[in-house]
Amino acid sequence: MTAVKSNRAPQAVGRAVAHPSLAYPFLILIFSFVGLEAYLLATSYREQTAPALIPEGTPPEKVNSYIASLTKVQRDTLIDQEKQRLVSEPLDAQALLNIGLLYALNGETDKSNNILLRAAERSLRDAGAQISAAGLSVARKDYGRAMEHIDSAIRTSPDQSEQLFKIVTSVAATPEGLDAVVKKLAEAPPWRANYFKSVAASPAELGVLYQMFTGLRDRKADVSNSELQILLDSEFAKKDYETAYFVWLDFLPPLALRKVGNIFDGQFDLPIQGQYFGWNIVPLANADISVGVRDGTANNKALSLNLDSAKVEGANVFQYMRLASGAYRLSFETKTENFKSNQGLMWRVHCVETGEVIGQSKAITDEPAWGSSEFEFTVPDGQCQTQELMLLSFSRAALDQTMSGRISFDNFDVEKLDQAQ
Repeated sequence: MTAVKSNRAPQAVGRAVAHPSLAYPFLILIFSFVGLEAYLLATSYREQTAPALIPEGTPPEKVNSYIASLTKVQRDTLIDQEKQRLVSEPLDAQALLNIGLLYALNGETDKSNNILLRAAERSLRDAGAQISAAGLSVARKDYGRAMEHIDSAIRTSPDQSEQLFKIVTSVAATPEGLDAVVKKLAEAPPWRANYFKSVAASPAELGVLYQMFTGLRDRKADVSNSELQILLDSEFAKKDYETAYFVWLDFLPPLALRKVGNIFDGQFDLPIQGQYFGWNIVPLANADISVGVRDGTANNKALSLNLDSAKVEGANVFQYMRLASGAYRLSFETKTENFKSNQGLMWRVHCVETGEVIGQSKAITDEPAWGSSEFEFTVPDGQCQTQELMLLSFSRAALDQTMSGRISFDNFDVEKLDQAQ
């Protein structure tokens, strides 16, 4: 085929236009094999170029393979076209991208690499240029620079963030890459929370997410409670309660670690974080459930439910526990004020793995002064390594679940009993 000059008007000169949407489906494969030429092929020509070289009407998805089939002479003709474009438009990053591809196809790798980096430097808002430069940086194991380019691409093309997030995770697969990813995350880019959610959606990547969290902690960059909750939710979703407990313990601050026992923070001294193994509160209509100063004390705290014809159907207060098999006694204090309920409330313990109820308190109906209650339960061997303590209506009948008044709780304790006893 002989190259001929395009007869179209200058503003319509046939030229390759790299387009990110064509690149993204190939990115994970490319980053796995780190093949620069393959990467360039995946991020290149979308629109037709000179009619004598690319027939008009060629589908965008077939242009790449057509360009690759051209002779070196024909590709040199396209390079000259793009260079002419740069004469009139020196800041045209797209022209540089196309030249970089053509050089790579011609086997001139060094020229291609330099051109691609120049293209990325000229246009931080050009996602295609940033992705190309990121691929080159990964190939060179320059993960810090790769993350700078990926960051720019995500900010520029948020609609493509899911595919770009997969690239970030693939970069984090090596210790050097993980360090670069954590360094970027420590800067709190606007996409950080969404990235964590994306990683957590893949059960196989939860270990990587944990490494990122510990890396952030090592850099003195806070991991927020909401971010930690993303990981805990995912571990619970796959029913890996042991790992969830380990992660929760690992990220407890020193003061909270002192409250760890058979039950966590039974005196409600700490703010409620809602992270499974601490106290959790689920909002309830016509009710205020909160921790405040216990009446008659200066600083002691208590959990209170202020109910105004509230319908208590589910577990609006709960805590998960990790008790070994054996017999236990759970004790607590309670007080009511103008509490009106047909059957009252109760605390119940069940095995999370099987749902088996292993203990519950008597009905709590009227306790005008602070009084103690307790009940015993036995954690069986086998499928009961995680237990849940929850506050429920004593009756499952709908008419009995509507309650009013105030009820407070404090001083929870779970004591392991002597087996001989």
